[in-house]
Amino acid sequence: MTRSDGLVVGRFLRSLHDLDLGALSLEARTDNSLGATIARMETDVVPLLPAALREQGAGLIAEAGRTTPFSLAHGDLGPAHLLVEAGVVSGVIDWTDSGLRDPAIDLAWILNGTPEPFREGIRVSYGPSVDEENRALVWHRLGPWHEVLHGLDQGKPRYVDSGLAGVIERLQARHPRM
Repeated sequence: MTRSDGLVVGRFLRSLHDLDLGALSLEARTDNSLGATIARMETDVVPLLPAALREQGAGLIAEAGRTTPFSLAHGDLGPAHLLVEAGVVSGVIDWTDSGLRDPAIDLAWILNGTPEPFREGIRVSYGPSVDEENRALVWHRLGPWHEVLHGLDQGKPRYVDSGLAGVIERLQARHPRM
């Protein structure tokens, strides 16, 4: 993933997030399913954390639950959802989680899990604010929490265990912006 790819993806996301919802007859409102998921993270995942990390985990959940701006967002942008053809990003797939939500959720992986040249391209063409970058980091840190919930829902302890390992790793990581 190159700086050029980041420029393209950043322009695409800026266009998506800047859509005039009123012109589309869409009303920006809270995504209730996200609120329910965040509540489950607090009740079902925080107690599974080592005691020394529970307060930090609860703080992350509280940060994720704060009111944010809403726009049209992909909702699940990760490496599996960027099409690459001939070594160049050519598209975005799997829009099943798209909806009106915090646009920083689309920035989570691309600002926190991709190579620096790609991130630089995103920053140049998207121009995220400090607040957007901080919210993106919150969403990135919550990524493995979803795997824990999936494991609990499906009765698959291996997903619970691998998700918890990711939760712990991201809680213990140093994040200069937060």
